[in-house]
Amino acid sequence: MENRVETRYTCSQCKRTRALHFGSPEQDTMAFIPKNNPNGLFIYSDIHRCKDGFLAINNLHIDANSSVRTIDFLKLPSEKKVKPSVVGIPVPSEPVSLMKSYRITGIRSDQSFRLTIKDDLLDIFLIIGDIQLDDEQAEYQIKSNNDTVEIKYYHSDLQFTDNLEDWLIELANLLELLPPTKVGLFIDTLRYIEKLRKIPPAPFHIDLLKTILSSHKIFFDVNQDTELESALNTIEEMYGSDIIQSLNKILEALQTNPEATLQEFTQANDEDLSHLVYLFLILEQENVITIVRPDEIKFT
Repeated sequence: MENRVETRYTCSQCKRTRALHFGSPEQDTMAFIPKNNPNGLFIYSDIHRCKDGFLAINNLHIDANSSVRTIDFLKLPSEKKVKPSVVGIPVPSEPVSLMKSYRITGIRSDQSFRLTIKDDLLDIFLIIGDIQLDDEQAEYQIKSNNDTVEIKYYHSDLQFTDNLEDWLIELANLLELLPPTKVGLFIDTLRYIEKLRKIPPAPFHIDLLKTILSSHKIFFDVNQDTELESALNTIEEMYGSDIIQSLNKILEALQTNPEATLQEFTQANDEDLSHLVYLFLILEQENVITIVRPDEIKFT
C-alpha cells in the first residue's frame, strides 16, 4: 500500500493553513508535474475556495521529501490588450515563448482535461494537466471566431466528441468576448463543461458559462412587480421541490442586502458555483430577479 504523507502550508491570500495528503512526487504522477529545471522540484496545483469565495490556485514547488520550497499564487491579467488591425492584412499571433505561461497540474484529483489555451488579448498561455509540450502533439485544435483564443486538446481518458468540441468552441468565443475572468472562475467553468460534456450545449448552458466567467462583476435587482408565490410554484412544477429552500434563502438574502453581489453569495455559500449560478438563472428566467451584468456581456 502506498504511503501517504501530509504537507502543510499557509495560503498568502486567505491566511488559512492547508493540509494536503498525497504520495511522493515520484509516485503520484497524476498530481505532480516535474519542473523543467535541474533542482529536482515538482509542481502541485492546490485548488481551494479562497478569501473571496472563489476558487484560487497556489502552485506549490515541492521537493522529493514532499516539503514545500516555494509557492506561486496564480493570478490572470485584469486587462486585455488592444489587438492592432490593418485592413486586409492579418496580424500575426504572439509566439507562445513570449507569453506569460501558467501551469495547472489538474482541475480535479481524478481524470480531467488535458489542454492548452493561448489567449492573445490577455497575452497568456495556460497548460492544464501533465502535458509535455516538447514530446506530445495535440489531437484537436479549436480557435475563436477572431482567432485570438486557441484551445488545443491532448489525449486523455475523457474522449473528444462532437459535443465536447461544441462546448470548447463556446468557451473559446466567450474568453474572446468577455472581460478578463479570474483563474478560479475559469476552473469552475472547465469543471462544468467536464460534467456536461456528453450533451450539446443549449442556450441556457451558454448563459450559465457566461455568468460563471463574469461572477466577480455581477449583482442583482429583485423585480418587485413579479408575483413571487406564483413564480415559485411554477419553478417547483418545472424543477421539483428540492431547490425551493435554496431559492428562498437567496431571496431572503437579497431582501436583507439588495446591493449584494454574486461574489458575496459565494463567500457565504458552500454550494458549487455552477449550481449557485444555475439557481440565479432560474430566478431570472421566471422574472423574479434581473442579473445585472457588465455592459460587455451580450446574452442571448
